[in-house]
Amino acid sequence: MSSSDNSQKAPGDELLSPEEKALYRKYRTSVDLRVIPIFFVAYFLAILDRNNIGTANVAGFSTELGLKKFEFNWVVSSLFYTYIVFEIPSTLLLQKIGASSWLAIITICWGICCICMTYVKSYGSAIVVRVLLGVFEGIFAGPIAAALKNINGSLKEYQYIFLVQGSITVFIGLLSKFVIADYPEKCKFITKDQLTVAQKLFEADQINVSQGSQSMKSKIKTLLNIKLWAFGAIFGIGAIAGATQAIFGPTLIKEMGYVSTRALVLSSIPSGAGFISQLCTSILLSTKKRIRISFFLFTCSIMTAVFYILLAFLKPKKIRLAFLILANFFLSPTMPLTSFWMTTNIFKQNERAVGSSMTIMIAGIGGLIGSYIYTAGEAPFYKPGHLVVFGLFIVQALINIALACYFNLQNKKAERLSQQEGPEITLINPKDPNWRYTL
Repeated sequence: MSSSDNSQKAPGDELLSPEEKALYRKYRTSVDLRVIPIFFVAYFLAILDRNNIGTANVAGFSTELGLKKFEFNWVVSSLFYTYIVFEIPSTLLLQKIGASSWLAIITICWGICCICMTYVKSYGSAIVVRVLLGVFEGIFAGPIAAALKNINGSLKEYQYIFLVQGSITVFIGLLSKFVIADYPEKCKFITKDQLTVAQKLFEADQINVSQGSQSMKSKIKTLLNIKLWAFGAIFGIGAIAGATQAIFGPTLIKEMGYVSTRALVLSSIPSGAGFISQLCTSILLSTKKRIRISFFLFTCSIMTAVFYILLAFLKPKKIRLAFLILANFFLSPTMPLTSFWMTTNIFKQNERAVGSSMTIMIAGIGGLIGSYIYTAGEAPFYKPGHLVVFGLFIVQALINIALACYFNLQNKKAERLSQQEGPEITLINPKDPNWRYTL
């Protein structure tokens, strides 16, 4: 049986009547149109505010503060320590305070922290503000930063980057308070009939969750699941490389020989290439029923490794810029591909929840590690940093091969057992004898 048969049934296939399904589709459309945009903008600004220190550095941040050796790396990484630590407390407070109030509070606070970066005057104060930004946070910055850099005002060029982008975030935080509702019952755009159908599904989902409650032994077994850690390692490598591109991309391009303003504009091209590749990947995964995700992911890993090894040894700036763009084009889909591959290959609800939480945690750790890969002493070619990223993607490709081989062997074993008589408890998924791993 092909791996494509593992796709999940649409919500309501077994519980809802045709009329209720139509109401539920209208409910989801209303939520998508009213709620998703504000979350998209807030998440976009979070990425922007987290990584704008890279564009500010090209505009003179390190020079103005007199940062030496690894100090810029420490300023960059300081955010991720509190970002990782405060993720779980933030989730608990979200449940207690309510989504509309808590999300508005942390969005406004991280916007204020970004504005405060405008006025830092020393290495120590920069560390403090970045740490606070990480607490409250719990790619397309290039053209925006270039435009802000050219403002001829009373502030330094890099200060406008922090000031304007932070102010936009504060505004969105205030707006979110009035757009986001804590519960579906408080949404004025949802009809009573739509709410009734949605609640029917929510209650059924809660029953499934309660029935799947685990003992401590089972929870520990889930945490030790080698497949989850393998997927986590693949995802983490993509997160590390993504962080290096977002934070150090403008600096890498400037050191190729481009002036700061042009470097800021050009830094948007690798990000744009990554966005296009992720968009194409999403369309491909949603439209193609049969696709070898492992081969797709392996190709992205190898191509990224190839372009980074070329970046390490080639000197012409136009060729290096082209390879940096191509490297980001191939590395960007690795994270969504890994998340999709993990979801389709984990059939237990509790393991899937752990896997999703793990990828969020690993993304923060990846940003922390990525903050130290490129250092000022390696300029202008950053050969050691490129070689590190090259090695990471070779490791990613090897883990991918190991997982694919394991899944293939398990599928073949299940096929053999399915031909035999007797109980099918030895199959991959005891609740679905036809279930197979996605390759």
